[in-house]
Amino acid sequence: MTAIVILKAGQMIDEETLLKRVREHLSPFKCPKRIIFAETMPKTATGKIQKAKLRAELAGIYRT
Repeated sequence: MTAIVILKAGQMIDEETLLKRVREHLSPFKCPKRIIFAETMPKTATGKIQKAKLRAELAGIYRT
């Protein structure tokens, strides 16, 4: 599982620190393997996140 995070303006955190904080609050099976920081997410005209487009863009992350 991968989490895509959009930080608020002026906020800074690295992937390792964020994963550590998440692990303090969630069960291990609910924690993401990786966190990707993004500026924006693709949205439809009605404002919903286009999950299929995100999956297509990030399909190669776990391929070796």
